[in-house]
Amino acid sequence: MRFLATAAAVSLAFSGAWLGVVEAKSVSGDRVLVLVPKVEAAKLYSQFLDSLTSRGFDISVRAATNTSVTLQVDGVRTYDHAVVLSPESKKLGANLSVRDFVSFVDDGGNLILTASSELSELGRKLAARFGVEYEKRGTAAIDHLAHLHAINDTSDHTLVAASPPKTAAPVLSKQFALPQSDP
Repeated sequence: MRFLATAAAVSLAFSGAWLGVVEAKSVSGDRVLVLVPKVEAAKLYSQFLDSLTSRGFDISVRAATNTSVTLQVDGVRTYDHAVVLSPESKKLGANLSVRDFVSFVDDGGNLILTASSELSELGRKLAARFGVEYEKRGTAAIDHLAHLHAINDTSDHTLVAASPPKTAAPVLSKQFALPQSDP
């Protein structure tokens, strides 16, 4: 199945709102590697990172170019989850390859890879290994019905107006367990 960059961009635009709604705790481990363009950029993702921290995850925020970052040492995962918030990066960590990320996932690790209209070739190749294909660079999602007209007088139809969801159905898989609530 082919996923277009425009569809992926729309889903990513809404993901920030959804991330705060899901209250799942991982059963595969608590160690999370978060790769950002520069460590200072982590403040842009503070709501997401704070949500993970409040649920007991051990967050390690690293610059995408940090050469000390590895996903595995001697065949043992150094993290349980990897979140790549640096879609434009041409290389990640200590020259991590697409094969390293695929091996990480095959060994039980979880991966979130963000995308943008300037997704690097590394990001494209990595997404392709998991069945996601993006359109050429510079492609944007266009919405002629729900664009954010009120803020942008130029009527930029690539700025989509969206409300955060009020509720979300539970997400269940073998990787996540929902917290138990009292009746």
